[in-house]
Amino acid sequence: ASWPHGYWVRDMQQRCYHGIHRQVYMPIGVASTVAFCLGLPLIYFLLVWRCRHNLKDVFVQIKYGFLYVQYKPRFFWWAAVLQLQTLALVAVQTFGRTVVVLQQAMLLLIVLTTNAAITMTCSPLRFPLIMVLEFLSSAVLSLTVTLSLAFLQESSSFLPSAAAVSGARVDVVQHARAAG
Repeated sequence: ASWPHGYWVRDMQQRCYHGIHRQVYMPIGVASTVAFCLGLPLIYFLLVWRCRHNLKDVFVQIKYGFLYVQYKPRFFWWAAVLQLQTLALVAVQTFGRTVVVLQQAMLLLIVLTTNAAITMTCSPLRFPLIMVLEFLSSAVLSLTVTLSLAFLQESSSFLPSAAAVSGARVDVVQHARAAG
């Protein structure tokens, strides 16, 4: 933040994806996103994979048990899958803002349904009640998104989600209606 060249100083006049943003900030952002979003699940996986033959050892359980003890022994690596499932939900929330509200809701439903299907098919948790509660949680989220589609106004379904939430009107909507 205090580097003399000022790469970390905010410049609200700087256009995105032009000039220094494209040359400096974008590569840093891409590298950071890859490192943190994909690196953490990979680290989770590598930590337990390295100790996979000693998972019942007390020292390993104390050190890494939070990553695997709640799962069946053959699914000791499932914490990494949960991280990837969470990453998929965050990606829809983050990058879905560029698509219209209806498409964002459909993407979210696809990710929620896929996550629930994978989890229920593998059934990695040791305790069946927790498995059922996790499925019910996914079902409630999916139902909430599905029922929210009933309240989606026709005009807001053509807007990017950020504009629909703020109530902004965009000329694109009027052009889309005229063309359709």
